[in-house]
Formats: sequence, C-alpha cells, structure tokens
Amino acid sequence: MRVLDFVIEKASEIFAPQGILQQGAIAVGGGDLVYVGSAEGLSEACAALGWREGRKTRHIDATGCLITPGLITPHFHLFFPENAASDRADAERLRQGRIEATQKASLRELMALGRKRLDRMLSCGVTVVESHSDDGLQFETQLKILEAGRQLDASHAVDVLNCFSLETLPPEFSDRRQAFVDSFCSDWLPRLAAEQFIDICSISVKDGALSLKEAQKIATFAQSLGIAVKLCGDRKNALKIAEFASKIGAIAVEGLAQVSDAGMEALASSRITAVLWPLDAFFKAEAQALARRLSDASLPVALSPHSDCCICENPQFCMTLGVARLGLSPKEALESVTCNAAKALGLEETRGQLLAGCPADLVIFDTPSLQQLPYRFGLSQAVSVIKDGEVVFKKDA
Repeated sequence: MRVLDFVIEKASEIFAPQGILQQGAIAVGGGDLVYVGSAEGLSEACAALGWREGRKTRHIDATGCLITPGLITPHFHLFFPENAASDRADAERLRQGRIEATQKASLRELMALGRKRLDRMLSCGVTVVESHSDDGLQFETQLKILEAGRQLDASHAVDVLNCFSLETLPPEFSDRRQAFVDSFCSDWLPRLAAEQFIDICSISVKDGALSLKEAQKIATFAQSLGIAVKLCGDRKNALKIAEFASKIGAIAVEGLAQVSDAGMEALASSRITAVLWPLDAFFKAEAQALARRLSDASLPVALSPHSDCCICENPQFCMTLGVARLGLSPKEALESVTCNAAKALGLEETRGQLLAGCPADLVIFDTPSLQQLPYRFGLSQAVSVIKDGEVVFKKDA
C-alpha cells in the first residue's frame, strides 16, 4: 500500500462539495486529495483506495480552523505598474500611464514585479491566477507580458494562466479594423497558440474595441486552435453581451452591470460564469443588484479583484465586498473565489473543490467558520497554503 503524505485533522469546518464538514479530516497522497470526510471514516476509506498512514505521514492539527479549496483569481493584471494606482478622475490618463510604464519595463523588471505580487497572493491563499496582457497594448509588449507570465508559472507555486486581452485596438490599427481582425487571426493567434503563450483569449466588445461580428470571428478562430474564450462588455452593451457569450460558446463573461431576461436565459442554458468586479462597487459606493439576481437564478458568479484604479491581491477582501456590497451570502462569496472562479477559467474538473482525486490545493484559515471569514478583513486569515500536495506557505507564529 502507498503511504499518505499527510493528514489534516480536527478542522472546525471543511468546505467540501458535499457540504460543510465539522471536525472532519483530509488525507493527501501523491499530490492529490485521497480523502475528504469524517475523521472516523478516514482509515477505512484510504485503505480501500490502497493508502495507509506510515512513519513519514505528517499530521497537521487544524483545531479551530476553516479549510477551503485554494483560492482562484479569475481576472488579474499581474504586471499592473506599481505607481499606477490612483483615483478615477482621469481614467484615460491613468490607462496611458499604465501602458507606457509597461512598455518601458524590461522582462526582468516585469518578472520581479509579478513574483512579488504572487508571493503576496499566495500568503492570502491564492493558488491559481489568470494574468491579463492588455497593460501592454502593442503586440510585442503583450508578448513580453505573456513570456513573464509563462516563466513565473514554471517557477512559482501559484499557477499562472496567461490571458491575451483584446481590450482596445492597437493604435496602428485604429482606422483599419478589418485589417486588425485579419492580422490577428492569420498571424498573431497561430503564433500565440504554436508557442503555447496563452491559455485564454479575452475579447472586449465595447466602444473603442471590437464589434460583435468582429468578436465572433476571432472567437471562432481561437476556439479552433484550442484556446478558450471569454467576453468582456460594459454598461452600454451589458444587456446583449450575455446572449452573445452564449451564442459563441464563451466560458465566462465579464464587465456586466445588468443582464436582460433573454440574457439570463442564455446564461442559464449554457451555464456561463459571470465574473463580477466588486472593487468597482466599492470605489463607486454603489451596490450591484446583478450578483444577487444571478445567484437567485442558481447561475455561477465569480469575483475578481480587477479594477482600473487600484490593486488588490487578496480575494478575501473580494469576499467581504461580495457580502457587504453585492448581497451574496458567505457561502456564495466563497464559491465565487473557488469553484465558480475555477469554472470561469475552464478548470472546474480539477481545481476549486476539495474532492478526492483532485490536486491537493487548499487553504487553512485562522477562523473557525465560513460564516465569519468575510467579516475578518484587513489582514489575511490564511495560516497555511498547500499546493499540489506541498505546503508552500506557512504563516509565522
């Protein structure tokens, strides 16, 4: 029989697919979850699967703690310049400053910035992050961002998924829209796919970006290359973007402020995840009724710390905003940064859930209850983070 790597015992609560487990236990072996359930059933269940405890099996005491899946950030600008955070008074000036700073940065400088951010995100419980490239705008600069993401994914404990972002048309194509679409499909996308630069392509459909027809052509071509597609809209086209996302087979839709009844039906039939940006609600001092409407319809909602004016590396704060501003319950807020966030990235089969057979990505929080987690903010409550069966972060006593 194989020997378990470690067993986590005496957890106050475990957030598992079968519900909240109290005083449960988790067994890990070979980098995967072997068992998640009651403490009494651990030995028998593990033995039935060919696993046992041995002298090298470590025991982790989680008394008084909550255990959740590793947290997932479904939209993040990992290389957002450090000096770019500001108020929203001049959004275009802020955007241009971000682009210029990113274009001037070397690959080495971008990697140093990204690594520092990943370290902080890991200490907050993040095990997967989707990194967007549109801070570069120009294709060659976006390639530099994607290369930094690819190297960090290979060297850091946090998984980095590269997302090529079509946020706006490059300046050289501002008056040649069709030429851009043709060039992107015939040259850029094949190159990105062949060199395995990207996992996802995010297409913005709004003023200054692509039309629905142009977005559909790019989405279809990207999917033919095995690249997943997400859509990003804005307040002006929010009513129809959800319907369009369902039509083209997008895995997620972002930037929604409202959804039509037809859009709700389209999301329900396709089970597309809506990724909301609670930091916008925070800085605009407004609530977003959309989150509650989507959840009441049993549609998956994910939360992202994305914002044009600030940097947030802690998804626990997104949970707090989800409860305080968006009307989510603590359970729904946690799902928005675990299982639903995994679905928004096409990872729902392996990440975002504590299920036997899945990779052992989990967080031990210094709080006894899921109900309390959103109400303990300001500092990270994560005391240990386990990634692929290895303890990759442990808070100093």
